[in-house]
Amino acid sequence: MKVIAPKHISEAAIELPASKSISNRLLIIQAISGEGKISGLSDADDTRILYDVLQSDGDVIDVGHAGTAYRFLTAFYAISTKEVILTGSDRMKKRPIGPLVEALKALGANIYYLEEEGFPPLKINGKELEGGTVKLPGFISSQFISALMLIAPQMSKGLWIEVEGDMVSRPYIEMTAALMRECCIDVRVDSQKIYVSNGNYSVGEKIVEKDWSAASFWYQMVLLGKLSKLELMGLTSESIQGDAYVKNLFEEFGVKSVFSAEGVTLEFEEAKYSLEKDFDFTHIPDLTQPFVVSMAGINNSVKVIGIDHLKIKETDRLNALKCELEKLGAKVEVFENGLSLKYGTTRGGDIDTYEDHRMAMSFAPLALVHGEMEIENPDVVSKSYPNYWQQLAKLGFTFK
Repeated sequence: MKVIAPKHISEAAIELPASKSISNRLLIIQAISGEGKISGLSDADDTRILYDVLQSDGDVIDVGHAGTAYRFLTAFYAISTKEVILTGSDRMKKRPIGPLVEALKALGANIYYLEEEGFPPLKINGKELEGGTVKLPGFISSQFISALMLIAPQMSKGLWIEVEGDMVSRPYIEMTAALMRECCIDVRVDSQKIYVSNGNYSVGEKIVEKDWSAASFWYQMVLLGKLSKLELMGLTSESIQGDAYVKNLFEEFGVKSVFSAEGVTLEFEEAKYSLEKDFDFTHIPDLTQPFVVSMAGINNSVKVIGIDHLKIKETDRLNALKCELEKLGAKVEVFENGLSLKYGTTRGGDIDTYEDHRMAMSFAPLALVHGEMEIENPDVVSKSYPNYWQQLAKLGFTFK
């Protein structure tokens, strides 16, 4: 699909999707507790798939590309009374699940690999787990740790998780802990240890926050289009989402965030540059694509580190960024734990999305710099932000 930027941006109030990270955690909590009401759930594919699975009685579960759903369900079924086969897309079968499976097996779970060792699909025979202590490396996906935390209250002895090394994406672990505490579970997160007590969730009524990860694409719009004003509805300055840091990140480059009762208004003040500065994204990996593409759009050289685990997301996100930005004239170097951008884009072009929603949404704003962009498989945005293109149309963008 060709994305064509307007000559003049229309003023608009953007209604963001609900946070799928919060939605997915609350769905697991609700399923374990058997009670509670959740309002404003995300309509993203990941959340819809998880919701449908939790409502079903099937014994063969296919979650497609939904990585969060796969990891959370692996732990959920390990403590259930069911016997299931848990599978996914061809890409899902290449995404490691071994560290979570081995941790669950160390706690007594009955889980078996059906194809390649360490990868989906799995056969899971649910049973009660006592808990105790389990060790996990800190560099793995935070979703493995969150999956264990969410089921830990069902363990008679509670659970100690000892994390070896730095916790990657720590704000997502803190988010999980915050939601569990709201539901009456004692959780403690220290630098290297996490403790979850045995107990019963009390969900009550919960309203899901709007998604700060989705907001990052609109910060891109304001920066690349030098927009004087854009309102994002429903965001608050006090959020449990780690990606709320996007407001601090883009403020360094001239985008100001002004909060009100309705949400946040983004205002472009003046272009600021920070040549050759290093940014550590260890705790905010989902901001990597919109940030790096934005820096390429304003021709700002940067280095981003702490993101080696992005190589095992929906795609190898680091090399995907390199390939697509270099098509547009930029220079990108990928190294062991990050990448560096030497100079920015010189032209628009065709972008492959690699079945990755963030690739599509991160590159579309470059139309404001180059007039138009062509996005392969635009429907991939449904994974996290189904009405993204409709929201762009509100600003005057057109599509062919």
